[in-house]
Amino acid sequence: MGQGRQQQPFKGDKSMTAGGWFTMSVSVGFVLVLFSWCIWRVLTEKKPEDHIHGIEDIDKGED
Repeated sequence: MGQGRQQQPFKGDKSMTAGGWFTMSVSVGFVLVLFSWCIWRVLTEKKPEDHIHGIEDIDKGED
């Protein structure tokens, strides 16, 4: 029990196919573009105003 066919190690060509290169390039490219965009958004964000609103400044519309 528990004995089955043992898998043989792959002995064929180990180079990536064109589809593999394309998929990897698109994936890595997407992550780099997303990361760059996030960094750009953080570094170019407008500076906050001098006055930061507190809870008492919020108008809840209740009279």
